[in-house]
Amino acid sequence: MTKKNNQVCIMSIKPKFFNLISEGNKLVEYRKVSPKKTSKIYLYVSRPVKRICGIIEVEKIETGTIQEIWSKTKKISGIESSEYFDYCGNKETITALYIEKFTPIKATLPSTLISNFRAPQNYFYHEEFSTLV
Repeated sequence: MTKKNNQVCIMSIKPKFFNLISEGNKLVEYRKVSPKKTSKIYLYVSRPVKRICGIIEVEKIETGTIQEIWSKTKKISGIESSEYFDYCGNKETITALYIEKFTPIKATLPSTLISNFRAPQNYFYHEEFSTLV
């Protein structure tokens, strides 16, 4: 069995939000289902890009009510409140991943790193690969 600290998190993200993060306009990523205690996340940019394009280092992960998290993060969210609340839907809680650092990487086809790669609906863990950075 592979130890958790030998794995990396690969998270799907829409191109719009990836661009906001890479431009420094979005310093928090919201998730309905959050990875547990991870500090480095590889960003898989979904259609039409379909590549791993960057890495975020997470300062902290915080879960709270939808209103609590929005109140704490709206100034660093990079999005409008309507978009946030639409995303949250009828969930009672939401998780905020506070982005400490973003590192762009050469857009990489995930299948060159992970055999039988399937795009994560949210995120998954995989054995660490060192060819990206």
